[in-house]
Amino acid sequence: MLLLLVLLLAGGYAGRVLFVGLRGSAPARALEQCSAVYEREAPAGPQADPRRSAAALARLQECTADVQREMDVFVVAGAAVTLALGLLLMRLLPLLLARRAGPLVPAPPGWSEPAAEAARELGLRRAPEVLRGGLRLREAFAYAHHGRARIVLPPGAAGLPPEQRTALIRHETAHVAAGDITLAWLTRGVRWAVLTVLMVPLLHVLVSALPSTDGAPSLSSLPAILPGLLWKMFTLPFYLDYGLRAVLLLGTAAVVAAALLRRREYEADLRSVHGRPTGGLQALLTDRADSSGRWWHRPFALHPAPARRLAAVRRPDLVLRSSVTGTAAVGLLVGMFLPALEAALPQGPHRLLPWGDQLHTAAVPAGLALAVAWGVPLWTGVLAGRAPGRPPGTRRLLLALPAGLLLGLLAQLWATGLIRTPGPFGLWSTLVTVPVAVAGAAGCSLVLARLRSGGRTAGRMTRRDRLVATAVNLALFTGAFWAGQDTALSFHIFGSSPAGGGWTVWWNGYIAAAMFTGRETVIAAALAVVAFLAWRWSVRGGPGGALHDSPGALRRRRTAAWAPPSSRSQLSRRPSGPLSARSPRAGPFRRPSGPEATARPTVSSTCG
Repeated sequence: MLLLLVLLLAGGYAGRVLFVGLRGSAPARALEQCSAVYEREAPAGPQADPRRSAAALARLQECTADVQREMDVFVVAGAAVTLALGLLLMRLLPLLLARRAGPLVPAPPGWSEPAAEAARELGLRRAPEVLRGGLRLREAFAYAHHGRARIVLPPGAAGLPPEQRTALIRHETAHVAAGDITLAWLTRGVRWAVLTVLMVPLLHVLVSALPSTDGAPSLSSLPAILPGLLWKMFTLPFYLDYGLRAVLLLGTAAVVAAALLRRREYEADLRSVHGRPTGGLQALLTDRADSSGRWWHRPFALHPAPARRLAAVRRPDLVLRSSVTGTAAVGLLVGMFLPALEAALPQGPHRLLPWGDQLHTAAVPAGLALAVAWGVPLWTGVLAGRAPGRPPGTRRLLLALPAGLLLGLLAQLWATGLIRTPGPFGLWSTLVTVPVAVAGAAGCSLVLARLRSGGRTAGRMTRRDRLVATAVNLALFTGAFWAGQDTALSFHIFGSSPAGGGWTVWWNGYIAAAMFTGRETVIAAALAVVAFLAWRWSVRGGPGGALHDSPGALRRRRTAAWAPPSSRSQLSRRPSGPLSARSPRAGPFRRPSGPEATARPTVSSTCG
C-alpha cells in the first residue's frame, strides 16, 4: 500500500509539472508579487509584533490561494488519472497473460477438490475455479475473472504425485485468500500507469517545440528534429533532474514490488500448510530447480529461491524476522512519501489540522505508514516469532531504517530542482534531524516490543497485541517526525543568531517554541504514558514475569525499564543499537514460455 501511495503521488507531481508547462511563467510572477507584498508588510527585527506577522502571513496565503487551488486541481487530476489507468491495467494485464497461457480448459476431475477444501479452511466464501493451461505454460498463476478467482495450472501438473499437486493447488488458493491477486496486479498496473503519466509533461514540451501550421503543431517535421529536441530538453537542469528521479522511482518500485511478492510467496507457503503435514510442499520445492538467474536478476525476481522457501517452511520464524533490506526499503518509501504528501496537502486556511503546517499534517499518515509497514511486523517477529537461534542484527536494522529514509528524502520526485536552493525537504538540516529522530523511535519500539514479550510463550499475535503495537509505533514515529522537523526549524531560526553562545541559543529557542506552541507538551505526555506502560509490562506478574523473579532480577528489570536504550541493551545483553540512545528525541519521545510445458511445474505464482 505504501508503494502504491508513492506512485500515486508521483502521478500528482506529473500533473503539477504539466500545470507549470501549460500556464508558463504567469503563476511564478503571481507568487513573486505576493512574496514582495509579504516582505513589505511583515515586521522585521528581533522585537517583531507577532500579530502583524500573523496578519502578513494570512494575507500571503490569501494572495496565493488562487494559484495554489489551480495547481492542486492538476495534482489531484494527475493522481486520479494514474489510479484510473492502474485499475484498468489491473483488469487487462491478467487477461493478456491468460490469453498467452491458453487455451484454458477445465481441469481434470479431482483437481478442484483440494481448492474447495483449502477455500473452506482459509475462509473463502467461493472456491476458485481450477483450469489447465496450454503447452507453453510452465508456472501456475491466479487471476480474477468476472468476480471469481481462477487458478491456472500447467499441463505438467498431471504428472505430479497427488500430494504434490494438492500442495500446488493449496498454495495458489492461499494467494487468493490473502488478497494477493488484487495486490499484485494493482501494483503492476499502477507501475505501468505512472510511467505513462510521467511521460505526459515531457511530451507536452516536445509538442510545444514543434513548428506550427495554422495554429496546430506540424508532426511531419518531428522525426527530423526529435533528436535535437531531446538533447536540448535533457540538457536543461530541471528536466535532467526530473528524468533521473523518474527512472530511480520506477527502478525502486520494481525492486520493492518484487521483494514484496517474494515475501508473499513465503506467507502463502506457510498459510497453505498451516495445521497440515508439510511433506507434499517440501517434496515439490525439493524437486524444483533454482530459476533465479544471475545475481543482477535476483532483485527483480518475483519468486524466492526454492532452497529459501524450503527453509522457511521448516523454520517459519525466519519469515517473521525483519530483514535489513526490507527495513531499508520501508525507510526509502517513507522518505519519498512524507515530502510528497507535504507538498500535495492544502495550505493556509484550508489545512487539515488546526495547528502546525503541512509538514506536521503529513507526519501523521507518514508515522502511521511506518508503524504499519515496519513497527507492527517488528513486534510480530518479537512477540510471535521468538525461537532458538540468533536474532536479526539489531544495529543493522536501526541503521538501515534511517539510511533508507535519508535516501528517500534525497531521491524523491517532488524534490526535483530543489537540490541547489533550500534543499530536498525544505531545510537541509532535516536530512540529519529527521533520520536520527526516527532511528531513536525505532530503538524505543524495539525495546518496548521486547518488554511486551516478557513472560509470554511464542505464538500468534492477538488483536489486542496488534492494536497496542500500532498505537505505540504511531505515537513514536509521528513524534519522531515532529521532533525532527521542529528541531531543524529551530536550528534554522536560532542557530545563526549573532547573540548568545551558539548551540545554546538554538536550544533555548527550541524550548521557547515548545512552550508557545504546546505541541511538544502533547508529545511528552504521550511518551510519558508509553514509559509508564513499559514499566508496568516489565514488572507485571504471571509465569515468567517479574513477580516470579528473584529480588535482584526484579531490580535489574525495573532499572532496564527506565534506562536509556543503550544502557538497557547492556542490562538485558540484547543490544538495541547506538542510534536509539544518541537520538535527541528518542528517550522522551512465467509467464508462458517454450514448448517444454511437460516439465515439472513450479509452485510459484505470477500474481505474488
